[in-house]
Amino acid sequence: MKHLLLILSMTLFAAGAMSQANISLNKAKEIPRASIQAKIKNNKTVQYVDPKALVQGQNFMRLRTGDLLYIEYKNRKIVSFTLTNARGVQQGKPIVMIPSVQFQCSQKFCVCSGDADCNDMFTTNVCGPDAACFGNSCVCYR
Repeated sequence: MKHLLLILSMTLFAAGAMSQANISLNKAKEIPRASIQAKIKNNKTVQYVDPKALVQGQNFMRLRTGDLLYIEYKNRKIVSFTLTNARGVQQGKPIVMIPSVQFQCSQKFCVCSGDADCNDMFTTNVCGPDAACFGNSCVCYR
């Protein structure tokens, strides 16, 4: 009986932690379709969003795959990217934007910042056909 209560309490704790993680994403503001344009970036057609269209906090855009890309924006800078499926289940770990000279990848997507870094990312075999850019920061889906 003690084991059953322990398992039940652990399950409730995990569910509470997951719902808290979803709360911040649920408060995200969708980027208007009118703010998303097709643009050539580093010889690749991407969905481009001017960073001026982003609001402080969490933003998101719907991808052609049906997945959702969340963009955390603070102090006029992109802080992180998180990918979820259409049901809101997180796909891989979020990628935190850190100044570097190399692009970064998770299981589901890669991010870059700056022309040289993004050119490297787009010319390797890490990217699938879909990508989005927010000013000089881009993300591609693997």
